[in-house]
This record gives sequence, structure tokens and C-alpha cells, in this order.
Amino acid sequence: MAGGVLAAALYFFQREPPREDRRAEGARLMSELMSGKAPVGGPFTLAGVEGKPVALEDFRGKIVLLP
Repeated sequence: MAGGVLAAALYFFQREPPREDRRAEGARLMSELMSGKAPVGGPFTLAGVEGKPVALEDFRGKIVLLP
């Protein structure tokens, strides 16, 4: 679940809408996540250390910790 929340937070903060809109959207997103209405988890891709895309599936069979 933490990975899904992290991915949602990264998506949310990359868009940078006005502060009031961000606050309302953040509250809506957290409400959906905590109530179980929004899908959580699944495949995602992040920028790696060298800036290249890295997918969770690239680490299949390894322990993954997302800060």
C-alpha cells in the first residue's frame, strides 16, 4: 500500500496546480485512498539515479525500499 500512496503523491506533486487546488485535491486523494475507493498498487516507473526510467518490475525477486 505504501508504494501506491508514494506513486499517487509523486503524481500529485509533479502537476503543481495552485496551492488551494493542491490542498483540496490532496484531501480528496487521501480520502479515496484511505476509504479503499481508489486503486492502490500496481506497476509504476520512477526516474533512477542516472535519470533513466526504472520500473518496479526491474527489481523482481529483490527487496525494494522506497523512501
